[in-house]
Amino acid sequence: MKPEWDELKKYVGKWVAVVDEKIVASGDTGMDVYKEAKKYTDVPLIFQVPDPDEIYILYSENKENNRI
Repeated sequence: MKPEWDELKKYVGKWVAVVDEKIVASGDTGMDVYKEAKKYTDVPLIFQVPDPDEIYILYSENKENNRI
């Protein structure tokens, strides 16, 4: 993924789609962005741009042994 923070910061809190290192869609819901991005590729990269002033905790659980 190529977009730099200077470009992404205007999308804080929004969902964006990146195709060929360019932002091709943005919006309030991931599904809306996905539908627009599908016009460009079958498998778009979609994510919500985080607020740099907030803390995020990521958690994943393995169903086999309940370990992260």
